[in-house]
Amino acid sequence: MKAKYIIVLLIAILRFANGQVSAQNFVTIENNQFVDNGVPFFPIVVNYGVDVVKSGSNYWLSPDHRYGNTNGFECNDASGCADAIRNDLTLLFNLGVRAVRLVGLGVDEHNSNGILLRCVQDLQQNIYYESISSPFTNQFTLVNSFLDIAEDVGVKVIWCPGIRNGVEIAPWTYEWYPITADYGSYLTNAASYFENNETLMAYDLVNEPANISLFDPSLSKTAIANAINQWISNMKAEDANHLITIGLLGYDDVLHYDPDLLCIDFVSIHPYPIGLSYLPEYDYSNVFNDIYFYSQYCSKPWMIGETGIANKLYTPSFDEQTDYVQVSMERTVNCNGLGYSWWWYSDNWTNSQITDDEADLGVVNNSGVIQPFAGLFAPFISSYEPDYNCNCLSSFYNEKSEHSYRATGVLKNSISNLSIDGGLIIIRDTDWGIHKTFSSQGGRFDLYSNEVLGFDMWGDCCDATATGFGYSNTVFNFTGSTQPISISGTTFVTGTSASYSTASSISIANSTIQGNGVTGAVVNLYGAGYVNLNNGTLAQKGAIFTVEPAYNLGNIYLTPLTVNCSQSSSRTQIDSGKNSSDEENLELMPNPTSGVFGFNTEFKMFDNVAVYNQMGQLVYSIDGIGSDRQIDISSNPSGIYMVVVVFEGKSITRRLLLQNTR
Repeated sequence: MKAKYIIVLLIAILRFANGQVSAQNFVTIENNQFVDNGVPFFPIVVNYGVDVVKSGSNYWLSPDHRYGNTNGFECNDASGCADAIRNDLTLLFNLGVRAVRLVGLGVDEHNSNGILLRCVQDLQQNIYYESISSPFTNQFTLVNSFLDIAEDVGVKVIWCPGIRNGVEIAPWTYEWYPITADYGSYLTNAASYFENNETLMAYDLVNEPANISLFDPSLSKTAIANAINQWISNMKAEDANHLITIGLLGYDDVLHYDPDLLCIDFVSIHPYPIGLSYLPEYDYSNVFNDIYFYSQYCSKPWMIGETGIANKLYTPSFDEQTDYVQVSMERTVNCNGLGYSWWWYSDNWTNSQITDDEADLGVVNNSGVIQPFAGLFAPFISSYEPDYNCNCLSSFYNEKSEHSYRATGVLKNSISNLSIDGGLIIIRDTDWGIHKTFSSQGGRFDLYSNEVLGFDMWGDCCDATATGFGYSNTVFNFTGSTQPISISGTTFVTGTSASYSTASSISIANSTIQGNGVTGAVVNLYGAGYVNLNNGTLAQKGAIFTVEPAYNLGNIYLTPLTVNCSQSSSRTQIDSGKNSSDEENLELMPNPTSGVFGFNTEFKMFDNVAVYNQMGQLVYSIDGIGSDRQIDISSNPSGIYMVVVVFEGKSITRRLLLQNTR
């Protein structure tokens, strides 16, 4: 029977009279699962926002002022606001939520005034920043008041202590967060203060650091990792009881914030469906792909730290929200995620129009009514039976389903020269658009675009040992015509080659691709629209004729027989991976090959075996061999080769893909 996730009721354990705390009462990670009080659990988490209210010399917490049905606070004093928070957390607990991610109660922008606390004055909406200094006790007391409420209700807390972003001191001029800034001291003080708090589950050091430009983007990711790791080292010296994470947007963040370089206990990722803020429909595939990437290529345990479905232009139906919650929770469990966190607790106040992206994401609407999807949380934890099928979608390698242009190559560590699997490759087109893919086994990548690929290719991966990156074996980069191409009355002579590529269509008519029976001309046609082979076009025996039309990414080769492309010809034969019936008993093995291949056939002897490259050049030939003979072409570069086997008065040609690792 498959394992089930079971709701774990967190039982309060009495503290020892002398104030000592048993280590088993802190949440840990064991065997890729969160463990509390010795029991594994999969937490459903909800992001919960608060405001710091200042009234005179007093400070207290309120639910985020955007919650509710008025754009303002719905509590009047410290006691009433505490009750409002308690009621909200109790509602979440009753839905099966066992942890909240606390946001809004951290320090903010860093400038010459040091660490700043985001506050509101006297329950007004005007936000201001108040300078605070070490040991930050007043602010930590506010955090502790929230933890006390959470403990009473029975939920754990993942706390985001800060920090937001560099300060724009002049137009397009930023004071970036310096490596030796006060935030490290602030975190160390926090670790010392909360060392023995059992309700605190984890510190979430920074929320989406790449999105807010926490560090100067010109810094290397190694320099950034060293700075963050120093924070973590100082925190762990004060507090070894609590977990530490960081909230990343997705796999793009490995360019600057590589989880494998960070000394975090787990990584929190924030995938949202495409269409969050600019399209009237949703696409879950990027969420599935984010999850797949971290499950396959990141060595750190991971969880969903934020996700949700809603946007300004298009409010999802209840059915759409419910469907997304179900499939995204399933994907998280089946890909071995630690937990699942929804953004966020309540719809934001709207006043007849949606004010921001968070308006329709709440577990409750702005009147406090529980949304239907929230009813999935408790049943999922108690009854879902995972199949652990973390499949790779085709969109993982071509997220926008583009086809017009392609760049191919191999991603390598420029220091060790070893190929990198699961590396992120990004290329800009000539219109500054961004196109991404990942390297597969052996570091190979194929990146597609519907725009001309012009410049700026770079790559990275989630790998602590990969210190540099390079590219090799680039086959071609479409930078050619965007207009239709017409070829007519052209003879392509044996020993020559020609390639045509366009973002539009290609037509060829009354043309001959010459061949002498063994070798011939090489002609490649790459069309984003269609490739039209008209009457009168002839590919002679020995020629190599490659056609790649739109939406058919596998190369289509004409066999090196005499081929007339007129529909009336009985000799027309296109080899798209299937062999004609009289040749099915000859197979190259292995194919693709790293250099050495053999034959799978019923024939015992061959008169000759010859291998030609795409230029029609002979690279290997041998006469009178047995069919059990191994052929070695490993001294040749990677590419597509034609293997011509002659026996019993006839020849058979097979296509061979050489993937040379030398």
